[in-house]
Amino acid sequence: MIALGGKMIPCYTVQRNLACIQRIVGGVRWTSSCRPAPLLTASPVRALIDDKISIRGHFLPPRCPVTVCAQMQSDDGDLWEAFAHFNTNLDGTVNLTRDPSVGGSYLGCEPMGLLWGLQPAPGAREGLRQMMKQAP
Repeated sequence: MIALGGKMIPCYTVQRNLACIQRIVGGVRWTSSCRPAPLLTASPVRALIDDKISIRGHFLPPRCPVTVCAQMQSDDGDLWEAFAHFNTNLDGTVNLTRDPSVGGSYLGCEPMGLLWGLQPAPGAREGLRQMMKQAP
């Protein structure tokens, strides 16, 4: 619902009327001070340990520093983490396959750096090693 002149009208009516205006005028360009929420995508969603994963950030402020963090809980319940600092492009995106890390758990362009850079989280037990339990 949208309030216009103190009267509540359903949104679909406004959209239908705007569609009519667009047909008459020949196009309406929308500008908004709101931007989409930042989005982090990874593909494929499931992969084997030696498969490459593409991680990308979208809808970020242009030319802005961002930190991407990965956390994993081991079979024993211990927390492991890695992080990397990046600078977004002019279009507000970051691509971990293409863009170099400027700090964090690793430096440079390392597409799988967030995975091989995993370390025990601060305050974890001493002497932890990554080991997978055997399936029964």
